Amino acid sequence: MRAYRDRLRARFQRTVLNLTKAWEMNGNAKKAEALYHQCLERDASAEIIYRQLMLHLKVRGRHAEALDVYRRCETALLSSLATRPSPETRLVYKSLRGT
Repeated sequence: MRAYRDRLRARFQRTVLNLTKAWEMNGNAKKAEALYHQCLERDASAEIIYRQLMLHLKVRGRHAEALDVYRRCETALLSSLATRPSPETRLVYKSLRGT
């Protein structure tokens, strides 16, 4: 059952990412951002969604908010999976901090 659940979770995340990308390209940034947040409400350990939300905010010059998203991601991953964000997510974080 776990493998099936993991496949469904991955499919859901891909769908969210494809939809938000399409909305962003069509000028619906607010709609995309709302979907990122809704997804994270349902799955607080969806690191790829955190990372894309951080990038979404960064492109819009909202660096402080993106840094807050990283902190939420880090807290969620530590509490639910006892792990830290991936190197890809930490790289986005570093780019926000300018290091």
